[in-house]
Amino acid sequence: MPTRAELRFEARARKITNRWNIGSIVRDHVLISQQIRLISTIACIVVCVILSGCGLINPPQADNPSSILADWSDAEPAAFHALTAGECAILTTERPDDRTLVFNLLSITSDEGELRFVRNSPPTPTSVPADPGTLTPEKITVSAFLGIASSRDRIRERRLVAASIMRLRELTGRDWAPAKN
Repeated sequence: MPTRAELRFEARARKITNRWNIGSIVRDHVLISQQIRLISTIACIVVCVILSGCGLINPPQADNPSSILADWSDAEPAAFHALTAGECAILTTERPDDRTLVFNLLSITSDEGELRFVRNSPPTPTSVPADPGTLTPEKITVSAFLGIASSRDRIRERRLVAASIMRLRELTGRDWAPAKN
């Protein structure tokens, strides 16, 4: 027969094991880790849906052709910037005269075309500033043509023109500007 002290010790031990039941702690830990795993899975799915939805927003488009007051020296950087929006690569660059800059392109769908910048008025001695570091904006017309006449890719053309116009606007009157898109 257990003594009174042994009974008290057993009672205390039962209280402690009931209070700190290792089995329940492990069960709770497993439940919590499953809940965390479920919440993180749901969060990943939500992020993926949101990010894939961003691709559904159409890039800006502009009329083809469009005109802008800009620095003529910024036409080439604007064309390079527009390649991403139009999903194109430059095959060749031509300068038929001092007023025209033509980029022959190949689109991601293998359509050939061109991105053309035309200075609407030839440079005159009065349009050349006294300080060579400053430039006077000129009216520049930007146009694009992709594909053959019967199946032109007009959306991609408008994207090229819009990206070129936006970049020309960013660079007007500046030596450099960070690209926004």
